[in-house]
Amino acid sequence: MTDDAPSSPYLRALERARALGRADGLLEAAAGPAGEAVLLGACCHGRGPDGLALLVWDGAGSAPAGVRLNAPAWYADGFRGALAEAERNRRRVPRPRPPSD
Repeated sequence: MTDDAPSSPYLRALERARALGRADGLLEAAAGPAGEAVLLGACCHGRGPDGLALLVWDGAGSAPAGVRLNAPAWYADGFRGALAEAERNRRRVPRPRPPSD
């Protein structure tokens, strides 16, 4: 484990959920049409809150209730953050000017 990794298994699970959301948000920004609204479901990859919690939880047994309740919100935060970052970057890129005649 690196020095930057959270020591709490709960926080590690929630950070994984945020990272999954960020990865999905970056993929959506790259693949989806620019400027269109993106519908965000409750969880990722077709999983409900329990499925997402199991995906990100690395502890023994089933994921604690706090992870099941909070992982979808952390996923959504990562997803929205990635979309916002991609939009800011898209706006920074200068558009080519049409040739002057």
